[in-house]
Amino acid sequence: MKTSVGIFCTIVALAACGVPAAAAPDADTHPIMFRVSVVEKHGATLVKPGDHTATVYRELGTPDNKLARHVWLFHNFAGNHAGAADHACRTLVVVIEEDRVASLALMNRRAVVALRDQPARLERALIAMK
Repeated sequence: MKTSVGIFCTIVALAACGVPAAAAPDADTHPIMFRVSVVEKHGATLVKPGDHTATVYRELGTPDNKLARHVWLFHNFAGNHAGAADHACRTLVVVIEEDRVASLALMNRRAVVALRDQPARLERALIAMK
């Protein structure tokens, strides 16, 4: 299934982490990231940590972007975590290690830009996601 604009996937969020939290409710002024435990659609699990990359391709399609060989981005996701919705975190980040999903997160646009432009920050955020 190819991810497209408007797709709704339920993403069960665990907790905010890593990237500096925003004090203001303006969602797109600060980089925000929420760790997630599973990607679901209509109650069915699509992707979870430990899944093979083939599962990611089958369930989510080709990544919209890659920040690095092992960091895949899928845009236009909606989650059921109030914080993620409040901060416009609509990019699903899938971190791959040894051909398996190592971690999942939702980020807002500013976090994606910050990580793309600052490799050291990307590495710190990936460590925080584990």
